[in-house]
Amino acid sequence: MLQKENIRLLVSCEDPSLTARQIAEVYHLPEGMVTLLDQEQCTSLAAAEQAAPAAENAETCCMIHTQALPA
Repeated sequence: MLQKENIRLLVSCEDPSLTARQIAEVYHLPEGMVTLLDQEQCTSLAAAEQAAPAAENAETCCMIHTQALPA
């Protein structure tokens, strides 16, 4: 369903051994659909979340999930 809507998964992770390919394989997602954010990107995302009220972010982001992915 995500692929049909052209939605990509951007994942932040502190485990240096985890790769986007591994996530895609576990969740049966097409290659290239998952992107692991680097530390600079994670910092920028956190700053953007704090800088704008949730109502303003709603227009630029359909959904943000800040918890762990289900196993």
